[in-house]
Amino acid sequence: MVVGLGERLQEFRKSLGLSQSKFGLAIDLTKQAIANIENGQRGISIETLVKIRELGADLNWLVADKP
Repeated sequence: MVVGLGERLQEFRKSLGLSQSKFGLAIDLTKQAIANIENGQRGISIETLVKIRELGADLNWLVADKP
């Protein structure tokens, strides 16, 4: 199974114990925007990636093409 950015973002968010709403507040996105990213319906900006990194995410893991 290939895991994409959306699934990894969801895994990271859940590891923090945050709902989509609370995670969105932490990185200045709406709950719907988080849902769309996690479902692969929306891309993610560099600015948002920086905010996610500030929460402790490993960006190499988050954006990797490999499982």
